[in-house]
Amino acid sequence: MKKLSIVIVIFFAIALYFYNTNITRITNSIYLDKSLEIKSKLSTLVQNKQGDSAALAYLIAQDLHLKDSILKKDNSRIDFTKTIKGLHKETKFKNIWIHIVDKDGKSFYRSWAKKSGDDLTTFRFDIVRVLKTQKPLNIISTGKFDMTFKSIRPIFYNGEFIGIVELITHFNSIAKLLKEDGIEPVIIVDKSFRKKLLKPFSGLFIGDYYIANKNASTTLMNEISSFGIDKFISIEGPMVFKDYLVVKYDIRDIRANDMAYSILFSKLSELDLNKIQEYKVTMLIWFIIIFILIMLVVFILMNQSHLETLNKNVYEKTKHIEEQKEELTAIVDSYDQNVISSQTDANGIITKVSSAFSQMSGYSKEELIGKRHNIFKHPDMPDELFTDLWNTISSGKIYKGEVKNLKKDGGYYWSLIKITPRFDQFDDIIGFSSIRHDITSQKDFESQHLKLVESEKMASIGEMIGNIAHQWRQPLSVIATEATSLMFKEESGMLKDGTLKESCTNINDNAQYLSKTIDDFRNFIKGDQEAQVFNLANCNDSFLKLIDSTIKNNNLKIITDIDKELSLKGYPNELIQCFMNILNNAKDALIEKNNEENRYVFISHKKVNDYVEIVFKDNAGGIPDDILPKIFEPYFTTKHNNKGTGLGLHMSYNLITKSMHGTISATNTTFSYDDNTFAGAKFTIKLPILK
Repeated sequence: MKKLSIVIVIFFAIALYFYNTNITRITNSIYLDKSLEIKSKLSTLVQNKQGDSAALAYLIAQDLHLKDSILKKDNSRIDFTKTIKGLHKETKFKNIWIHIVDKDGKSFYRSWAKKSGDDLTTFRFDIVRVLKTQKPLNIISTGKFDMTFKSIRPIFYNGEFIGIVELITHFNSIAKLLKEDGIEPVIIVDKSFRKKLLKPFSGLFIGDYYIANKNASTTLMNEISSFGIDKFISIEGPMVFKDYLVVKYDIRDIRANDMAYSILFSKLSELDLNKIQEYKVTMLIWFIIIFILIMLVVFILMNQSHLETLNKNVYEKTKHIEEQKEELTAIVDSYDQNVISSQTDANGIITKVSSAFSQMSGYSKEELIGKRHNIFKHPDMPDELFTDLWNTISSGKIYKGEVKNLKKDGGYYWSLIKITPRFDQFDDIIGFSSIRHDITSQKDFESQHLKLVESEKMASIGEMIGNIAHQWRQPLSVIATEATSLMFKEESGMLKDGTLKESCTNINDNAQYLSKTIDDFRNFIKGDQEAQVFNLANCNDSFLKLIDSTIKNNNLKIITDIDKELSLKGYPNELIQCFMNILNNAKDALIEKNNEENRYVFISHKKVNDYVEIVFKDNAGGIPDDILPKIFEPYFTTKHNNKGTGLGLHMSYNLITKSMHGTISATNTTFSYDDNTFAGAKFTIKLPILK
């Protein structure tokens, strides 16, 4: 027994050493995985920012007005101030600068200064490169103000290179996004750039090292300074520092030289330590099993009578392990049945699909293995989409997008896909993995929504046709009468030159009226492709002409108070559609009230501060309080199904708020007119005035 006790002690000592060694190995593995995740997240943010900047630079490079100004060598015609303010307000680009360079490398326009004409080829290596290659360039650089993203794109006119557009944005925005993900960044610019930074944006330094992100933690900056900044910028792998896991991400300049170091701090308390817990549980199970076996031997040696009891304990523990194995198998089966996933090799040949994928596509797994994904290509999807998809993933990037797929039976399904490249230990692509989500119902709903919107538009067109028919009756009658009279007078010899001229003039005036009616209707149908400057009073006149028969047929009295000098920039024909939606709602309410004598609609336009205020109000009694908050919601209607889609006011709301950057609201009101007091609904539209 003494020898057995010594063996047991030695065994447990070795096991404890093995246990601690593996805990350390797993912990280091977790740290490494987390560091790779953090680096990947920063790399993705940088790529996304560069991609967004490149897209915006591309759009600016297509500006015909800009090209014309460069060709005419007149930079006074260029002003991106409003564009920059608009981007600041409506997009994630909060701080951007735009620089235009002519084809000789001389500054042509700076959005942040009036300086121009200086030769950039003497000190801007990046500008020189684009001048030579005439190809886009996306870089991170450090200048006299800050470390920034720069998207430099050539400008062409009719295939001829005429200049360069340079879009500059702060690198500081990346730090904000990292903080939102629980990562504390300290972005350190190499001290070799200290003299170059004349007006540093953040104003933060640790010795000669500039800190590029304004939101850098003061506490962490002090810790870096105390511990030694050189130790941080020289770390290779993940490092544990106090309560943080520290990761370094190097940023290089256009010449591949060290420019900055992103020191990223992630709290150890927020790391996923499930692997360690799982290992501890596994080791505990094995220790229990081994302990049971050892105790079994001891008990056998001590008392053979305990053998049956020990066998029973071993059986129960083994059963428990088998149950855990079955649970794991069930989880894997559930994934296969419910997750639409597939894998391919590096050439796009399918090597594995889930049962859910097979069920969705209608193909068996055997039919799919060895095939390419183009067997699902639906004819509605453009070839360019799949070219972009393949170029994205084959370059090592993740692709996300919506794709319409073809089923085996000829049907279709929509999926939201995420395709991720798989790499070997040498960072070579060995295949691709995809996860899909079925969004068919969502896309079908969107399609139905578009049909309803078109139905709403066609209903307005039908009403316009009725109005035109009403407006044509009188002119056509005049033309017919004049023509008949001319024929009679000519046959009877009573036709005189004066009479002929007068009749022809009358016929021509009425024909011109008919032509103007057709022009108004055509403009309404055509819609506005681009925003334009228009007179609001003229827009209101066109609106009233288009609905003239509606007004007369329903005995409506339109009272206007219009400022004829107000001008707006936007979409006049779409605004007319909005006016029609509001008036139609007022008309229906007035008809429902069944008072043909006093059906009033009041329309007023006036300037209020920096806005034009357009007001429609009626005397139909108002909108019920429980309905009023919902009237701009899509598909909400109190009318019978065959009388409304519930989209009219919703479309009007989107036009005013999104397309014309204004507001629209509805309230109930009481007012006096012609010594009478009325109650009704009041719609107020506010649009920015043209300055």
